[in-house]
Amino acid sequence: MSAMFLNKKLNELKIQYKQGNLWVLYSAYQNKGLTKLIPHYFTKGNGEPGNNPAMKWTEKGREFILGLYQSGKLC
Repeated sequence: MSAMFLNKKLNELKIQYKQGNLWVLYSAYQNKGLTKLIPHYFTKGNGEPGNNPAMKWTEKGREFILGLYQSGKLC
C-alpha cells in the first residue's frame, strides 16, 4: 500500500485531513498518542531559517492503522 493511498483512505475515513502541506488528525483522534510532529529545519533561499513540520505515526498509531487494515476498512 502506498503512502498516497493510505493518506487518501485515512482522509475518507475522517481520521486525518490536510492543512496546507501537513496531514493533521481530526480532533477525535488527537491526543491519543497515534502521531507526533517532527520539525524539519532548513535555510530558505534568502538565508532565513525555516521550519516545515511533518506528522509521523508512532508505534501505537501503526497498530491503529494495522487494525483498520485487518478490519477491511483500508481496502
